[in-house]
Amino acid sequence: MKTLIFLTADYANITNDNKLNIMGIFDRIWSRNFPAKHPSFHLIIRLGRELGEEIDKDWKFEIKVINEDATWEHSLAPPRKFKFPEEKTPGLLPHFNIIFGIKDMVFQEPGIYQFIVLVDDKHQGSVNLDLVELESPPSE
Repeated sequence: MKTLIFLTADYANITNDNKLNIMGIFDRIWSRNFPAKHPSFHLIIRLGRELGEEIDKDWKFEIKVINEDATWEHSLAPPRKFKFPEEKTPGLLPHFNIIFGIKDMVFQEPGIYQFIVLVDDKHQGSVNLDLVELESPPSE
C-alpha cells in the first residue's frame, strides 16, 4: 500500500462518479492568541493498493496528531476498517479515499503539528501543519 495524497484543506468531497474534489489546500495557520481554535478543516488521504496486496482484505486505519517535540499525541477517532473497491478498469490499481473532517480543534501552542495515518498499526504517511503566532499590533 502507498499513500498517494495526504494534505489539509478547507473542504473536500467525492462525487457520485468517484472524483475527489479538494478546495483550499493549506499547511499553515496564523493566530494572535494561543491556545488557538480552528473552526473547521479536513484531512484528505488517498491510499493506493500495490501489486501483490490482498484484494479482499479488511484494512484498519487510524489518524493521530502529535506536537513538534512529540510530548503530546492524540487519536482523532477510533480505528476504522476499509476495503479497497473492486477496480473495474483493467490495468488500474484501486485506491481508497479518506476525508476526515475536524471541527474546533485546539492547538495549545505555536509550532509544527503532524497528522499521521496508521494502517494496520503501521505508519503509512504524514502531513505537517505549522501553527504560527502573529505579533500583536503595538498598543498606543
